[in-house]
Amino acid sequence: MLLLGFKIPPHTHPSARRLKLHDPQIVTKSLDLLRDSMLRKNIYYRMNFLHSKTVYPLTPAMADEYESLDEEICDCMDSAEKNCRKFRMGAVKFSPTYKAAVQTVELWKR
Repeated sequence: MLLLGFKIPPHTHPSARRLKLHDPQIVTKSLDLLRDSMLRKNIYYRMNFLHSKTVYPLTPAMADEYESLDEEICDCMDSAEKNCRKFRMGAVKFSPTYKAAVQTVELWKR
């Protein structure tokens, strides 16, 4: 369907988020995982070194280093979010019989 002169791509549903900012335990665990990951990759030292050598305008090498640092920090953040909480679902297979029973109960409740 051409609505605005181009074909709109199909809608993709976002994945469930593991990081819940309203739960202090999950936030603390996520921050600890992020800090450990960034320490392991020596990101804090690299950032401080790069900030101390920064001049204006940035040299192409410095711009590349900033970009690579940003990429690594984003990877660390994704990893920390992915490991801060486990979902407890998927262990039980889908049951059409159970779904029909739940729908019947919902119908009678209404």
